[in-house]
Amino acid sequence: GNSAFKSGDWATAVGHYSAAIIHDREDFTLPLNRAAAYLKLSKYDDADRDCTRVLELKPNNAKALFRRGQARHATGRLHEADEGAPSSPSTPKTPRTTLPHKMPANLFDLNKVWAMCETAEDRYHLISMIPPTQFPAFFQTSLEPPLLVSILQTFHDALERDASTQQRIIAYLDAFASVPRFGTLLLFLNSKEKETARALVGRLGGSNVLNPVWGKML
Repeated sequence: GNSAFKSGDWATAVGHYSAAIIHDREDFTLPLNRAAAYLKLSKYDDADRDCTRVLELKPNNAKALFRRGQARHATGRLHEADEGAPSSPSTPKTPRTTLPHKMPANLFDLNKVWAMCETAEDRYHLISMIPPTQFPAFFQTSLEPPLLVSILQTFHDALERDASTQQRIIAYLDAFASVPRFGTLLLFLNSKEKETARALVGRLGGSNVLNPVWGKML
């Protein structure tokens, strides 16, 4: 991850850091470094989440406070910026990248390309390349909260744009419920992440139409 970051390949760096986090969720340097890569990619919400995770593991970490301040400054959330964490000008946006036209080969590739997506439409197009029936085998036990929540937000945005996506999104949420240890993963969502999940689940009709595991979000 560090080598990719130093060479300016920030999307690949995100993929490497994400893979490392799956194996060690207690090493605060991993989400801290991934936050730096997200900032380079102008993925400010993702950087904010990673910095918040760092601060849960390492309270008052100066780099995490600073990078979260950068992320919140860039999104205009100045009232939420941490005291003592100076903000800086927005990170210049990277040139728009052409997204692949085939399904990601594995979770590493998904993380890498997901980080490159600039719009909610791009992210929805990307996740739609993976058939719902393949979710359990694709994610196995390696899905982590930041990616899950980002996918759920993408589904919510898709519904806002086009209500006809509802049945497909329901199929995806039911497929998530079959991912190994998914119920346990939901328990690790923080309060803000749970709100994102609840908003989508509620919009889709809750446990009346979804797998019962999603009922825990209501």
